[in-house]
Amino acid sequence: MFDGVGVASGLRCEAVGEPQWPTITEEQARELGVTRYWGHPCVKCGGTERYGGNGQCLACLGVQSKAKTCESALFKLMWSKIHWAPREGCISRADAEAQGLKFFKTGRACKRGHVDLRYTAGGACVPCMLDDKQAHREGNREQCRLDAAEWRKRNPGYSRRRWDKLSPEKKEKNRAAAREKYHNATPEQKAKRQEYNKEYWQKNKKKLSEYNMEWYKANKAHVKEYGRKRYLEKKDELAARGREWRIKNADAHRAYNRDWRKNNPDKARATDRNKRAVRRGAEGRHTAEDIQRIGDAQRWRCAWCRKPCKKAYEVDHIVALSRGGTNWPANLTIACPKCNNRKKAKDAVRFAREIGLLI
Repeated sequence: MFDGVGVASGLRCEAVGEPQWPTITEEQARELGVTRYWGHPCVKCGGTERYGGNGQCLACLGVQSKAKTCESALFKLMWSKIHWAPREGCISRADAEAQGLKFFKTGRACKRGHVDLRYTAGGACVPCMLDDKQAHREGNREQCRLDAAEWRKRNPGYSRRRWDKLSPEKKEKNRAAAREKYHNATPEQKAKRQEYNKEYWQKNKKKLSEYNMEWYKANKAHVKEYGRKRYLEKKDELAARGREWRIKNADAHRAYNRDWRKNNPDKARATDRNKRAVRRGAEGRHTAEDIQRIGDAQRWRCAWCRKPCKKAYEVDHIVALSRGGTNWPANLTIACPKCNNRKKAKDAVRFAREIGLLI
């Protein structure tokens, strides 16, 4: 604030010091009918001389009136000094630079009326910058998308490093927000997202396949648990969706199954045995890994005749399914085709006596 008289472009700014007349209130000034009076100090500039009509500060009224037409550097300097009242937490830009702060607060309004944080680097108002950035993005969406893609190419791994620095609470909050945005999308947004994902997959198929396989190997337990929960929650919906897809893509489905069985014969046979057990009402299931473990334990010899059978073996249910046996690994053994055909659904002890293993 000024001490004495300040003059800028013909504007006379009265000194803000001790009042020349006794202070009165706005109501008293109206009763007296005076046009100017000395009242309580202005919260902006500290001046005490006021206009009798509405009680406004005369110094502020004069500066605001002149501000519409005057653009001189001296006037701007006077305006900034008069309308800056130090408040708690407010510092100058020079002090903010000295302290190494990214933001600072002056306590005065910007051109758009924001009394908020400012960037130390350029002194710009933070809300104004955010508004300008949003307006630019809305008017130049395609260019902004291309610029972002180019920036990611120049800064690989930045998003991952930034994500790793977040706290677990912040990560979960971001995931929840992303899920909500995904589920609340409009049909147009969903169709646009699907089209984009399809194009991106075609362009980066090899890279994405390798990344997905590495991630799956590192998170197998999580994937299985999530798949189980999702299946139980949406069992009917997923089954109907699967049937619909198989009907629409019958040829592709058959070709995929044929290739999968050719590349995974042990898993295919385990799947067939599990399906057969379900049809017969037997409980339990096993995997190709279970059969591998049983064969290694038997050194890949037939459980009945003890001949090597690794090249041609069959999985035998010790207690046949027709006799109430289960399909769990504990009820399975490795046998050669000849012994398995001889045993069929016979009792294990009786068959062992027939071939001379038991007396």
